[in-house]
Amino acid sequence: MSATNQAGSILVKTFGFNVPCREFIFSAQVTRDRRMPMVDEFVLRCINACESLSVSKLTRFFGFSQGEMQIVLADLQSRSLVQLEADEVTLHPSAKEMFRTTDKHAPSMPSAESFGARIWFELISQSMVTSRGLHSVRNLIPLQPVAARNDMGEAFAREAFHNNFKDYVRKMRHVPHPEQWSLYAIVDVHAGRFSYAQIAGKEELTLGEKPKLQTTLLPTDVDRPTRLGLLTAAMSKALLSLDEPDPKDAGRTEWARLLGSDEINKVTRPDGYVDLGEWLRAAAQASDSGQRRNFVGYAYLDRNRQMLSGLMARLPQRSETKPIERRDCWFGF
Repeated sequence: MSATNQAGSILVKTFGFNVPCREFIFSAQVTRDRRMPMVDEFVLRCINACESLSVSKLTRFFGFSQGEMQIVLADLQSRSLVQLEADEVTLHPSAKEMFRTTDKHAPSMPSAESFGARIWFELISQSMVTSRGLHSVRNLIPLQPVAARNDMGEAFAREAFHNNFKDYVRKMRHVPHPEQWSLYAIVDVHAGRFSYAQIAGKEELTLGEKPKLQTTLLPTDVDRPTRLGLLTAAMSKALLSLDEPDPKDAGRTEWARLLGSDEINKVTRPDGYVDLGEWLRAAAQASDSGQRRNFVGYAYLDRNRQMLSGLMARLPQRSETKPIERRDCWFGF
């Protein structure tokens, strides 16, 4: 039982899912907070700290001429950042709001710009996925989106892009300070291709008085509980739809016939299930005696493939005149 890990469990099965994805091409307008010119920023900082200042005090503090200070204040006033009443200067409410929404009392000005994006969304939890390596893998379990295909158009894309914009600039564009970016408007959306992303899972057997199978699902995106729940629900539903063999007398009879032993019947409990611990102990004794080799789990697992390939490598070369007497027998649970 070298396959047992520290937690006393044995990997018996791995599986994967094809998660449906679709590409959307966006044309949008975004706003980005930019630092103000140095003079404008520090004039506003001084007024914010003092609440109100006279023009003459500001002129002396910065060492400007009267004409230079008038140019600075006229520009700030035209952008609705300061208010002038006689000789007194105060902040406009819009400038006060900038100080409340920025860190370290550094005001910034939002600027609008065009923004284009090609984004893939997986259609189960509507989260973004990287475009690298998307394809359909044969023999994986397909997941079905909750919504119908007709709903996966412009309306779906607009909502998904709006809800995931911050994640997109942070994770996909790797933009520094993504909190400074905001989505202003989505100008146009075009639907693109369909493809698939892959999610892996595994099943482990935990030994003990009551052995049990533990399924672990490994989603690609685990930073949001809602998304994790949607993916987990879809994967669990797909797993439940798979057919598993039932423990029937006919199966045990065929097992005993192929093996030439009735030990499987000896370890079968009254409820029809095999006493796994007792079966493993009997199998280990038979393996130590050299009569057969045992493996736990599906044959495609790495440890089982290596064991089987090792056994086959030790078989003598086939002779054209004399058939090989094969003494090694292997079977799995």
